Amino acid sequence: RTSMGVAPFVAWSRNGDGDLVGYIEMPAPVGLIGGAARVHPCARACVKLLGVKTATELGTVLAAAGIAQNLGALRALATVGIQQGHMKLHAKNLAVQAGALSAEVDAVVKRAQASGRVTAASIKAALDAERSGLPIPPQ
Repeated sequence: RTSMGVAPFVAWSRNGDGDLVGYIEMPAPVGLIGGAARVHPCARACVKLLGVKTATELGTVLAAAGIAQNLGALRALATVGIQQGHMKLHAKNLAVQAGALSAEVDAVVKRAQASGRVTAASIKAALDAERSGLPIPPQ
């Protein structure tokens, strides 16, 4: 629930062509005149980056982000689950932070998972092993 006592509402359906269609109602007071949008440097930079000129445009961006997050959560629930999906994303982030290239990330994560631990140290060791050409240990 929001501070206004109203919860966001999201609905999903298929249209006549079979495409997935999302709908969101998200009561949120949005403005570009005054407040943080004018005085906070980060807020000003974000508004400029988005290229929005009106509160309606900003609200549309907020709704798009909300429905995208909802779809991502539904996907996680329908596949691997929220926690497992989060942990996989965390492992990929660790691999990138360790210096893995895009083409190496999945293999590095697989190696670290095979070791039974996914930590910054195990990711770094997995990256070193991947680059050395060592075989992936069996799980």
